[in-house]
Order: sequence, then structure tokens, then C-alpha cells
Amino acid sequence: MSNLAQEDREKEKKKRKLMLIVLTFVLIIAAFASIGAYHKHQERVAAEQKYKENLSSAYDQMVAAGSMMEDIINGYTEVWHAAIWNNGATIEGQHYTDFNMALARNSKE
Repeated sequence: MSNLAQEDREKEKKKRKLMLIVLTFVLIIAAFASIGAYHKHQERVAAEQKYKENLSSAYDQMVAAGSMMEDIINGYTEVWHAAIWNNGATIEGQHYTDFNMALARNSKE
């Protein structure tokens, strides 16, 4: 009987070793999966941050372009108004009564 009991203990030890090996393997896989998931998360956060920066930059550029366009349109409006309603526009000391000529000269500034 002691022979059978010893065999049973050895089988239990082998089972425990096998369970420990399997558990270790599962924990290693879980650790690598967690590290991979964290790395993907960090990449996504970095991509989102880059997108926000690019979006902010695009917004700033659009606002600046809109402001420049408004200045250009205001210049055209002033020249148009002066050339048509004020008997001509004076641009850099030159007097223009034709809107197209005044506008062409104003565009060169």
C-alpha cells in the first residue's frame, strides 16, 4: 500500500507541476496581451492628440484666411464705392474714375 500511496503522491506532484506550468503560461500570455493592449491604447491616444493639434491648426489657418479675405473684400468695397459714388478713387496719389482701373491698381498693393 505504501507503494500505491507513493505513486499517488507522485501523480499529485506531477499534476501540480503541470497545473503550475499551465497557469504560468496563461499568466505570461495574459501579461503580453495586456502590454499589447496598453501599447495600442497609447498609440490611439497619440493619434487622437495629433488629430486635435491638426484640427486646431486648420481652424487657426481658416480664421486667418477669413480675416485676410475680409480685408481684401473691404478694400474692393472701398475702391468700388469711391470710384462709382465719389467721382473716382485716389490710390497712391493717382486718381481713377474707372472702377476697373482703380481696382487693378488697388490689387497691386
